[in-house]
Amino acid sequence: MSALDQAEKLHDEFAVLAMRDAPRESWQPFAASVAQFQYENLPGYKALCDAEQCSPPFDSPFDLPAVPVDVFRYRQVCTFDPALAEACFLTSGTTSGARGAHYFRTTRSYRLASMTFARKALLGRFDDLREVTVLAFALQPPESSLGRMLSFFAENCGQNSRFIRPDDHMQLAQSIHDCHGPIALCATSLALVHAMQSALDFSLPRGSIVMPTGGFKAQSQSIDSTQFYGQISVRFACEPRSILSEYGMTEMSSQMYAMGVGAPSEFRYRAPSWLRVRAVDECTLKPVLPGSIGLARFYDLANIESAWAIQTRDRIVVHDDDSIALLGRDIHEIPRGCALAIEEYLGGSPAH
Repeated sequence: MSALDQAEKLHDEFAVLAMRDAPRESWQPFAASVAQFQYENLPGYKALCDAEQCSPPFDSPFDLPAVPVDVFRYRQVCTFDPALAEACFLTSGTTSGARGAHYFRTTRSYRLASMTFARKALLGRFDDLREVTVLAFALQPPESSLGRMLSFFAENCGQNSRFIRPDDHMQLAQSIHDCHGPIALCATSLALVHAMQSALDFSLPRGSIVMPTGGFKAQSQSIDSTQFYGQISVRFACEPRSILSEYGMTEMSSQMYAMGVGAPSEFRYRAPSWLRVRAVDECTLKPVLPGSIGLARFYDLANIESAWAIQTRDRIVVHDDDSIALLGRDIHEIPRGCALAIEEYLGGSPAH
């Protein structure tokens, strides 16, 4: 069976498991299949596993090493010819210069992962999505993974759902005023900050939600996150529990959500059953004890044809109930364990 045929089979299997909301333990055999597929068809991942003296199927898939997120800036991380890509999403590049690229031969598992968990964690309070208007207060360039995800939301909700330029505050206020049913306002955090500096009325209809996403990296202004969420509640006339924070990455296909109750540092993010999250030591990249601070490692089973296991620089705590607290990102020196893993993936060529 060719690599493309294998990938199609894995996408089919993912769809079956995701749509039936399979519990976490049911994903173990699928994880082993994805790990084996990428070990055989992603040379850098094979080099990384071999350097760590582990490989599927001899080791548990969740004990295998992860591809450092910085690798996406140096290599085309995909199991297929990039010329076949349906989409290529780029990172902002604002904190590191070079932009990482995530290639998708097909976005069907990305779409399914985004919508399936959003229906449960973000839009689950609405009885009928057709009565919900999604206002995506963001740009929609073809290289934006956020823009693509928000387009999935808009396509599955009310017919008046639309994108609004993040600098068009008047259009945002008018769109809110024209809606008579609930609104799901999805926006970058920075766009919301700028909008709230205007004197316009952004009071949302009863039953609406606000989903801020993204941080404030590479921006000159310092913004207190607790104050920020308090301002959202006041300016958009919504209860704190109607603010749901989203966490995602260009290099991933899945997202996590947290309800905006309490200070943002106390938010507890939840992941879908196909996304395993671990906190690892920044030097050894070995798992730390529950409740301890470590670097976030994601095993994203919707990333079938790129890197299913991704090592980040985000500092997190994974609690006993599998909820995740985000503590910020180290945007300066690459942690020692990550730097070594980058070299192993690149075949011994140091990352600059």
